[in-house]
Amino acid sequence: MGVLDIFKRKQKEIDLPPPPPPELLEQQDMPQGDLTLPPLPDLPPIENTEVPEPKSYEIPSLENEEFPLPPLEVMPKQELQVKTDEPKQIPVPETIPKKDVPVFVKIDEYRNILENINTIRNKIKESDYVVEALGDLRTKVEAEFEKWREDLEEMQRKLLYIDKVVFEDKVKS
Repeated sequence: MGVLDIFKRKQKEIDLPPPPPPELLEQQDMPQGDLTLPPLPDLPPIENTEVPEPKSYEIPSLENEEFPLPPLEVMPKQELQVKTDEPKQIPVPETIPKKDVPVFVKIDEYRNILENINTIRNKIKESDYVVEALGDLRTKVEAEFEKWREDLEEMQRKLLYIDKVVFEDKVKS
C-alpha cells in the first residue's frame, strides 16, 4: 500500500450472482426464425378534404390615435418609518470635574470606553449604508411602479380602441 493510495478512488465491489449455466439458456423457449408483424387493415378514405381558408383580420396602428383614459387611482407615498430601540440612558456624574484637575481612569475602563466608541462608529457607518441602500431601493421601486402605471395606461388605451372597433362593427351590421 503506497502513501498516495488514500487519494485513489475506492472501487465498490458488487455482489452479483453467478451467470446461469449454458444448458439452461439453450432450454428456454425462444422463438426462432423470421419475426414479422401482421399486415395493418385498410383505413376508410377521408371524404371531405377541403380545408377552409382562415379569415384574416387587419389590426390598425394605435400610435396616432388618442383615447381619453379614466383617471388612475394613485396611491399616496408613504414615508418609511424605521423603528429603533430607545437609546439607553447613560448615567451622568453629578459632579463634573474641573478642567484644571487631572482625571484618573483605570486602564480597563479606558479600553472599554474605546471599544464602545469604536462600536458606536461602526454602527453609525452601518446605519449610513442601510439608509443609502434604502434610498436606492425606494428610487428603484418608484421607477418600477411608474413603468407599471404607464403599461396599464397603454393597455387601457388599447382595450378602449378594441371596444370601439368591435361595437362600431356591431352597430353597422
